[in-house]
Amino acid sequence: MSPVEDFAFLDPWHRILPDRGIVGIAGSGGCTTTLLALVQRWRERGRSVLVSQTTAHPVPQLLRHAQVEADAPRVRARLAAEGLAVVTGPGEEERRAGIDPDRLEELRCAVMPDVLVVQAQDSARSLLRTRPVPPVWPRSLGLAVLVAQVGA
Repeated sequence: MSPVEDFAFLDPWHRILPDRGIVGIAGSGGCTTTLLALVQRWRERGRSVLVSQTTAHPVPQLLRHAQVEADAPRVRARLAAEGLAVVTGPGEEERRAGIDPDRLEELRCAVMPDVLVVQAQDSARSLLRTRPVPPVWPRSLGLAVLVAQVGA
């Protein structure tokens, strides 16, 4: 069973996920698995999904095939062909830089995916760690998902 299939807790509330808009994901431990599970749900619904990040973070292995430059015509073509596109800033193969939230908003308006999922993950295993620049999302964010590890 994959980590995404193991996320059975999504079953009760995945039905209330918006079919359009911007969803941000942040937190500590489990963000990437949550992102993959949500993307899978939207793709099952036939929604086009643009995935990005506003902080430096590795692109999940399962999404690397959909990676494309943050250029509107290329993103639009990838979404038309696969329904899924992943854009990041420059960087090494493993760890890519984030994209400015205003730039992401411009790209979203130019491409018009059904859903833009933005991961803002730079908490270094410390939930809501104070930083000079906190994780941010485009201004028209509709839903924020905060992922936290809960221990007994």
